[in-house]
Amino acid sequence: QMCIRDSINAEYGEKKQAAEATNTAESQCYEIEKSIDTYKDQLSDNEKNELRGLVGELRSAVSSGNVEDIKTKSQELTQKSSSIFERAYRDKMNSQSGGGSPPPQGGDRNEGGDFKAVSYTH
Repeated sequence: QMCIRDSINAEYGEKKQAAEATNTAESQCYEIEKSIDTYKDQLSDNEKNELRGLVGELRSAVSSGNVEDIKTKSQELTQKSSSIFERAYRDKMNSQSGGGSPPPQGGDRNEGGDFKAVSYTH
């Protein structure tokens, strides 16, 4: 009975891991597509096509059901999209603020992202 229970637990664990990887990947694909639309004016056609291609590869991995492939493709998409959208965000903010200089690195926020107290002296 212990062997059967262990087998059932292992199978359940594998199915749970596959479901979590699939759900995460599907959410990631949706978010990337939404971001492509949001930053369409800041992205080049090459960047849009590259991101859409990576989304397609991730969706193919999801269809295959191979958890390791899903994780690998998801990580590739995360790495590529992070750098592209970070730049696109900066470009969008600069264009909305009239092209002024960007705030100093870190701005008025502490490491946790919350605003920090800033004192000014005259």
